Amino acid sequence: MRAHIIENDLITNTIEVESLDFMPNLVDASIGGYIGWSYKDGQVFPPVVDLDKVRKEKWESIESIRDKIQTGGYKTSNKWFHSDTVSRSQQIGLLLMGQNIPSGLMWKTMDGSFIEMTPTLAQSIFQSAANHDSVLFNYAELLRQQVDISETPWEVDVEAGWPETFQDTQA
Repeated sequence: MRAHIIENDLITNTIEVESLDFMPNLVDASIGGYIGWSYKDGQVFPPVVDLDKVRKEKWESIESIRDKIQTGGYKTSNKWFHSDTVSRSQQIGLLLMGQNIPSGLMWKTMDGSFIEMTPTLAQSIFQSAANHDSVLFNYAELLRQQVDISETPWEVDVEAGWPETFQDTQA
């Protein structure tokens, strides 16, 4: 017969036994329940899920993924450009320089190659960054809304559907 081991009003294991007399904290598993369920007065109860806690943990996962992807680069002119904070500051500087960008200035891309920086390319990089950020933050918010309205937020897949990064293209 199958029996649950009960410790502190919780099913901690299910085992095969000849008799319930084998151990003092055994109950017949035919009452239902699984490991992690509560046991009280001959009845079993599924675990109580704190939906607010699960939703908070999911949002923290979404933020973590979003922040990692935000530094995964953005593509323009068929090249991937760095998107970390220092690179973004440099790119804004180039944009502000406008027509004063030194002629022949070579810029290193994420694949290690160099491309000549021009005012047009600086503008394109800035627009790609803005578009990338918009898509990224909108997708994070969409996932957050899915988690918030779901009765089973642990089932919302927060790993899939994000914008492509340079690392994704190297796989």
